Amino acid sequence: MKKDYEKDLPQIEDMQDEYPNKVYIIVFSIIYICFYCGITKMLLNKIAWPFKMTLVHEIILNFVLMGIIGSILIFLFRKRLKRDFSILIKNLGTYFKYNHHIFMKYILFYILSSILIAVILYFKIGDTVSTNELVLSTIPLYITFILGVFFAPIVEEGMFRWCVRKITDKKWAYILLSAFIFGLIHVNYWGMQKGIMILQIIPYSIIGMMFAEVYYNTKNLLASSLFHATWNAVMVILQALIMLSQSR
Repeated sequence: MKKDYEKDLPQIEDMQDEYPNKVYIIVFSIIYICFYCGITKMLLNKIAWPFKMTLVHEIILNFVLMGIIGSILIFLFRKRLKRDFSILIKNLGTYFKYNHHIFMKYILFYILSSILIAVILYFKIGDTVSTNELVLSTIPLYITFILGVFFAPIVEEGMFRWCVRKITDKKWAYILLSAFIFGLIHVNYWGMQKGIMILQIIPYSIIGMMFAEVYYNTKNLLASSLFHATWNAVMVILQALIMLSQSR
């Protein structure tokens, strides 16, 4: 008999937020346009930045932007975070099992789509590196680990899971919308790469679907953040191993 993993999850009542939904949607839109579409970095590089952007400046800018976005979002859902943290600690094993179940549900689709898109891009343009990977390749691996494991999960889950939930509460409409936006921000970075690279939105959207389904069913932002952090940690470790093998 197929196990119903959702029955084991802690039952959480949805909290009443302090502000109307439109406030969260406006905040999401401003953050998305200013920070996730690359407009801010583009302007700093081409217009407002008084000197050439170096690697140190790039690292500092990433931390500053993450800090600003994170501070805004943490303030907005501080009550949820407090509640979710206590529930997460008490039910850590249950959440890990559920996250593993969702991982197994989607991983084959992610692998197959990644391979297919990589083959298409290789034969079309000879490049299979996504915009997200291109940006992160300019940053030392340990900085990528810090940003990806400790900063990005809570920021991106707040943005692309919690805020997007304000748009629709219908399960699959929410999951698909959240996944699409999540995929888009990882490949659409203001003309840094050729248009065909938009195909990489597919594997990234599958990742977004994993995180979105976890959040929708658990109603615990830190449960999806835990999944997100674990995924990013594994990806960075794999990247480090690949770089180590290539250097030999």
